[in-house]
Amino acid sequence: MKYQLVQTKNLLRLHAAMVELTSRGEGIPGLGLLYGKTGAGKTTALASVVAKTRAVAIRANAATTLNSLLDDLCFELKVEGRLGRGTEKFHLVCDALKDKPRPVFID
Repeated sequence: MKYQLVQTKNLLRLHAAMVELTSRGEGIPGLGLLYGKTGAGKTTALASVVAKTRAVAIRANAATTLNSLLDDLCFELKVEGRLGRGTEKFHLVCDALKDKPRPVFID
């Protein structure tokens, strides 16, 4: 049996929001927030968007630290030199996103 994600209004709105955020003008900040009740399908919708774009998605929880978040971003962006300090990792992530801009999702 082949699984297929149903194209709900919310999923279509998320894809539309992605288009808006990724096609905004130079220098215009872009930040989106996906929220809803537990079990509403946010993570599934996010996975759908990530699969269809060049986006990066990482998971955070109560135990996530700034350092572990930066490690995860470095890994997903395939950045070398992950063993540096937090500030160095931050600059490596920024440089990687400047070279190849793409959306970053933190779930």
